[in-house]
Amino acid sequence: MRAGPSAELASRLRELREAADITQKDLAAAFGVSPPSVSSWENPSEADLPEQRLAQYAAVFSAREHPPRGRWRGFASRVVPPEEEDARRRLHAELVSLRSPASGAPGARPTAAQEEAGAIGSGPWHFPDGGDIIIVCAEFDPQMRASLRYADPADPDFVAAYKYADLDSLIELFGHIRATNPSSDVRFKLDKELTADDYSAHLALLGGVDWNHGTRRLLSRLDHLPVRQVGFVDNADEAGFEVRVGGKVRRYRAKIHNGRLLEDVAQFVRGPNPFNHARTFTICNGMFGRGTFAAVRALTYAPLRGGNAAYVRDIFPADTVFSLLFRVVIFEGEVPTPDWTNPDTVLHRWSEVE
Repeated sequence: MRAGPSAELASRLRELREAADITQKDLAAAFGVSPPSVSSWENPSEADLPEQRLAQYAAVFSAREHPPRGRWRGFASRVVPPEEEDARRRLHAELVSLRSPASGAPGARPTAAQEEAGAIGSGPWHFPDGGDIIIVCAEFDPQMRASLRYADPADPDFVAAYKYADLDSLIELFGHIRATNPSSDVRFKLDKELTADDYSAHLALLGGVDWNHGTRRLLSRLDHLPVRQVGFVDNADEAGFEVRVGGKVRRYRAKIHNGRLLEDVAQFVRGPNPFNHARTFTICNGMFGRGTFAAVRALTYAPLRGGNAAYVRDIFPADTVFSLLFRVVIFEGEVPTPDWTNPDTVLHRWSEVE
């Protein structure tokens, strides 16, 4: 059984309700639960406090206006207007920080020491709000897939997963996110399968602008991002990443010799989901599949993920869009996990608050 709220969190929840002059009955109606549940959350106990409730508390108590008594039903599920979003984020972060780390609850905010040690319940792939997480993949080229025996639905040994591009990255990331967010609904979809509602989840997009149109769509909304990927389908001669600073353009391209990839260029982008600021989007992207795999492994591979997570945490402000462009060395056909703390690895870094 997961432990209930810490004394600090329970006291804060009660303080919020009493300061707003809201009854436990009305708050229970807002959450769609019974009044005894609200009472239990305001008292340190063994009663379970689902982590998604913290996000609902933040949505309720960041509101500038509340409904009259007796008319609270469903209020916690309201769409938070833009003018209240900053207050909601701050309150949500405060409540998460008060959740007891000793409880082992998925909603507990990991300590800096846990992140640096690479603890499985920590790091950028841990989403304490318990929200849905969707990994967005490109479709493996149908013409290339047609030459694979097991990709043929008529074959007795048909493997449906062959329709996903960046399959190594998908397997690595899906397992890690499931382990790090055991209470969240974690799914993976092709970019063309996304529904309008899917865009409100935490989104993790694998692959670049050539194949993953979800990546292309998200990047097109970040017109202030100084990094642009030129895909092979756009301009094969100029394919690579462009960084524009002060009117100058610097280009970073993969290194290929005699048809063999020697070094790729990869990008990790993270920020609030533009379709739902209570969630995030993340792009793991390379010029080739190995670059995408390296972007994933940077925050999943146990010996390095703690240091890389601490680097991201210390360099980039929370709740802002940031980009990290880095080189990926190919060694004897393998992809060593990149160390972002190594100055020779990082090519360019940027956040929207700089």
